[in-house]
Amino acid sequence: IRIPEFQSSPSRRRRSEHSSNTGFVQSAATDAIRETQIGIHEQRQSAIEQQINPNQENLVNETAEHRRIRLEKQKQRDQSNRSNETNEKRKIRLENQNQRTKSNRLHETSEERKIRLEDKNQRIKSNRLNETAEERQIRLKKAKELTQSGRMNETEEQRQIRLEKQRKRSQANRAKKLVEKSTSNKLNTQQQNSSNQLNATEPNASCDTQGMHDFTNNEDITKKNKTSISSLWPESISRNLKEDCLQKFLQKMSMAALSEATCAVCNVRTHTQKLKKLPVSKIPHIHLLKVPDALKDFIKTSQTSAVQYADEHIGISENESVIQMTRPTQSSL
Repeated sequence: IRIPEFQSSPSRRRRSEHSSNTGFVQSAATDAIRETQIGIHEQRQSAIEQQINPNQENLVNETAEHRRIRLEKQKQRDQSNRSNETNEKRKIRLENQNQRTKSNRLHETSEERKIRLEDKNQRIKSNRLNETAEERQIRLKKAKELTQSGRMNETEEQRQIRLEKQRKRSQANRAKKLVEKSTSNKLNTQQQNSSNQLNATEPNASCDTQGMHDFTNNEDITKKNKTSISSLWPESISRNLKEDCLQKFLQKMSMAALSEATCAVCNVRTHTQKLKKLPVSKIPHIHLLKVPDALKDFIKTSQTSAVQYADEHIGISENESVIQMTRPTQSSL
């Protein structure tokens, strides 16, 4: 069976040519629009970068006066924009600001958090020092309103957490006050004891001098009470210092340091560490150091029981060549 080949009609050829031409035109228009958008985006990015770079250079090179003027102008612009914004815009701005703050605090390090809190405390202190009485009343009123609105909108769980934190703060403050009170009482007691001792040791002091002492003592007590709040708890004695003191005590109070002996030549009693041992052959006139027989007989006849409690004596041993310490008894004498 032969399949006949039909040629396409002229109208169909015209439609296909028209569709191909139309697709080419549409694709060319889409590419042109895309290129135009990319070019606009690149121009916008370059313009932003050109605007940011000079601003950064200006911020680096600006002086304190220029910085103050710039911040004042920025503050005025912010106040003007906030006064003209609607509630919806204000809500969106605050939400964006909260999100940025949360994101920054999640990614900050402990050092950055510490620096941020220190800067915040310094700003708060500076603002409170420079504010007037009216500004202070307005600030306290706003803080009170915020606290009341927060407590009205809080849940039961949030309320329990807030009360628990408040309880912990109260306990810490009470403990701190007790410590400060005890330290101030101790200082007052010590000052009174010292003043009483001074009065007891100087009973003949003049009235003017005594009044001056009391005045100075009262001033010292007042100063100590003021500084007791910021004073630190005394630190414990270090282990190295204790060991050094104990070593010095042992060196000065040991038996080797406290033992005494009598010199066989000059009959002087002194510490054993200061004595020197010498050979008997080097001592001149050694026969003069020997105890005569008459003295021995006299000692035997005169001393009875007291010899047992006699002090140490120095005896010279003729068998050895050095001087030795001996404790003679009645039989040896």
